[in-house]
Amino acid sequence: MKCLVQQSAILLVLPILLQLQGCPAAIVAGGAAGGAVAYDRRSAGTFVEDQAFELKARDAIYSSPQFEQNSHINVTSINNKVLLTGQVPDEKRRELASVLVRQVEPEIVIYNQLEIGVPSTLKERSADAWLTTKVKSRILGVRGIEGSHIKVISENSVIYLMGLASRSETEDAIYVAKRTSGVKKIINLIEYID
Repeated sequence: MKCLVQQSAILLVLPILLQLQGCPAAIVAGGAAGGAVAYDRRSAGTFVEDQAFELKARDAIYSSPQFEQNSHINVTSINNKVLLTGQVPDEKRRELASVLVRQVEPEIVIYNQLEIGVPSTLKERSADAWLTTKVKSRILGVRGIEGSHIKVISENSVIYLMGLASRSETEDAIYVAKRTSGVKKIINLIEYID
């Protein structure tokens, strides 16, 4: 009975609190971001800057008429370094993506790994998402590596590793990634802390 009363009280108060606070999605996202920052080696300011930069860079790219069709571009920013992955139809657009990103932040380091070709299919993107999950899960199982220190990105079965980590953590992560089925290649973009 006591449990039922508590649940009823929560159900009555929760909608009111959500209305007072504005967008519920922002509250949930803010809570998730706060949790992520707590375990990240980047400062809270750098973490927020990276998130904001990703949004601005994506907007700059997809606002250009050159990328309205036949392109699939992912932007990942870690510690003021940005990785561009995906597919564009030609070298001209590959270079243009870097130019647009540089206009957002002139001092940022850009790793342009865009491939020339047709955009990946939903099936291929799903396979990459699954590959990321497998590699990340295996890295989480390694003693001495905090999962939030290494970001795993997959594109066309190529694994990109980013983040702030020790050489030992990086070696362990690469070892695990190499032994994950489906991985064609590993590109290490980790910034060493030692």
